[in-house]
Amino acid sequence: MASVHPSIQNALEAYQKGSLEEAKDLCRQLLAVAPQQADGFYLLGMISLQESAPDAAEAHLRQALVLQPENPAFHNALGGLLLDRQQLDEALACFEKAMSLDPSQDEFFLNMGIVLHLKGNPTAAAEMYRLALTLNPSGWDIYNNLGNAYRDLDHWDEAQAAYQQSVALNPQGYEAHYNLAAIFQSQRDLPQALFHCREAIRLNPGFAEAHDTLGSILCHQDHIAEAVAAYEEALRLNPGSAKTYYNLGIFYTGVRNPEKAMTFFQEAMRLQPDYWEPMVAMAEILSSDNQFEAAMDYYQKAWKLSGKDALRVKMALTIPTVFESTEAMVACRARSVHLLEQLAGESLNITHPVIEVDQTSFYFTYHGVDNLAVQKALAQIYRGVPTYDAPPREKNPKPRIGFISRFLRTHHTIGKLVRGVIEELDRHRFEVVQLAVEDRENHQAPLPLRPEDCRIEIPRDDIAEACRRIAEARLDVLAFCDIGMEATTYFIAYSRLAPVQCVFWGHPETTGIPTMDYFLTSHHLEGENPQQRYTERVALMDRLPVFYHRPKLPNPLKTRKQLGLPEEATLYACPQALYKIHPEFDPILAGILRGDPQGRLVLLFKEKVGLRETLLKRWQTTMPDVSDRVIFINSLPYEDFLNLQAVVDVILDPLHFGGGNTHYEALATGTPVVTFPQAFLRSRITLAQYQQMGILDCIADSPEAYVELAVRLGRDPAYRKEIKARILSRLDCLYSDHGAVRELEDFFLKALEEVSSRSGSAQFV
Repeated sequence: MASVHPSIQNALEAYQKGSLEEAKDLCRQLLAVAPQQADGFYLLGMISLQESAPDAAEAHLRQALVLQPENPAFHNALGGLLLDRQQLDEALACFEKAMSLDPSQDEFFLNMGIVLHLKGNPTAAAEMYRLALTLNPSGWDIYNNLGNAYRDLDHWDEAQAAYQQSVALNPQGYEAHYNLAAIFQSQRDLPQALFHCREAIRLNPGFAEAHDTLGSILCHQDHIAEAVAAYEEALRLNPGSAKTYYNLGIFYTGVRNPEKAMTFFQEAMRLQPDYWEPMVAMAEILSSDNQFEAAMDYYQKAWKLSGKDALRVKMALTIPTVFESTEAMVACRARSVHLLEQLAGESLNITHPVIEVDQTSFYFTYHGVDNLAVQKALAQIYRGVPTYDAPPREKNPKPRIGFISRFLRTHHTIGKLVRGVIEELDRHRFEVVQLAVEDRENHQAPLPLRPEDCRIEIPRDDIAEACRRIAEARLDVLAFCDIGMEATTYFIAYSRLAPVQCVFWGHPETTGIPTMDYFLTSHHLEGENPQQRYTERVALMDRLPVFYHRPKLPNPLKTRKQLGLPEEATLYACPQALYKIHPEFDPILAGILRGDPQGRLVLLFKEKVGLRETLLKRWQTTMPDVSDRVIFINSLPYEDFLNLQAVVDVILDPLHFGGGNTHYEALATGTPVVTFPQAFLRSRITLAQYQQMGILDCIADSPEAYVELAVRLGRDPAYRKEIKARILSRLDCLYSDHGAVRELEDFFLKALEEVSSRSGSAQFV
């Protein structure tokens, strides 16, 4: 302040020393005799701000501006007060005025950037921050704000560079350390994220958000106890943090404690009623427990608050996993199909589908009807999402085949179905790459890796990075082991990352995706006119496209009693996920139990309580007289699961979506599996297994025949023994099938030859 009145100078010195009352008295004394001293009102305004009296501060600052309307410092101070009050338009006008009066002050440009950023314009904010840096190149706080703008623009490299420059200029800047931690966390560089997060906490131990982020980082490193402690410290410092409660809910969801997770989500919503993310998390938990209506209520609330198109897609894809009746299934499915077709006709704003939607049409496959229209509608919905094409490249000396899945694990169904093919491909003819999608929740061992092969880790929720890594592998064939079981591989499949892209029947359903060239199946697996059920070209093998290692049974086997099963009853087991028990399967189950008074139906219970409760409620209507003869047993370890299939009398293949991997395991025990194939692949896997073995005795052609056959096998030990002996004598036709691998090799070469002749050298440089 030029030509400052001596009394103002004294008041300013007192203010700077923290003697607010003395400074206030000096200002008032001066203004009593010299009411035109604008500096006095300005200083009173700054003192009122220190005393948390914003109304008084605003009045004083506005009076100062009446007296000196061309003072940039006054405009800047009033702008800061209005900014604190979130009166962004008025604050912006103040900072613009200050900047026009004195364009040499970096603070004015910085404040302009902050307001523009808050108003949702990070591009304009970044420009203001850059202008501020031309005036003050050592402004560490400006670099930190510039990093925030770049982050919100998804310019991650520039954001990281800005934060690093801020830390270099001011190593004590805890906010920049915290922001760097978030950047490194998003890049999955957890050691660097952990370092910067701990630095932020060391510099400011009371920084609650940093403790919250520390919890998330430690979760990703599976340091469970430390993660919980970090979250608890965050809540101690800020008990009203809805975000920390939400993160704790996510944590407990990840460790499979949905009840506790929901309590944290509910607290987050109580603290912040417009916080829509916990509503989505609640909906997902409720949906997985078959609480459909409650889930849809939360989705609706979240959508109304957020306006996110992705939530409309999630609502369309959300259906009960177990239905109370066929009529309920038809009605619910019709609602979903209508919504999907409606969304397919719109232009939706979904840029990160694997994060925003994180859902597929998985459960639609279990309804026993054609899903071609559903899959096509989804492909139309996602037509605008970003895709990534591999650039032209030099030809590989040998065709390079990449197998991609999130489930390339030794004890996962997908891992078991593709393991033999991956191992047995002729390495003189092909190079093999395993593309393992990140799956932190799965602690099973990965598939074995041959010395000449390589494994590439694929991020789960960053499709751009996933596609970049796949493109760098320079594949000739990209073979999806499954599409539709989870979101990452589903959305990767929309990109063109290899000249030939094909999908196995790990999830037995057409994908609807335009960039998927072939669906690998078998003559045995398909009914008449299979091409009409697929958007891909159907590649029909003569063999089942599987090289399955014959399971080794426990020796000795546990007894029924040791497994918690009745010893004298006839045991009919259907060891499948409960959502495979279609309402139309109920009459068959009831008929079997009615036809065999000694019969017991054995089901595995590994899903949420809601699924079992829905089934039990349904059976009170469809089979009330025999529902008490259903035995639920808890999910079993692998060897006990094989043991179970060996000691029961008959295994029942569910209607509409039968067993696949399960029956490769069951048939190894010799236990007869009764099946009733329908039109779709998903109900014909057991049929195909039997056809390849040349055994047709256990294949029914009607519900009545299914009941009759199952009951005969259950009640006639001699007949059951005969069928079991025939199954065991033909196992060589089913397991370790080198012919299937040779057939797949020929297919890969033929497909590559065809694409080369069709496109010339367009794929290569």
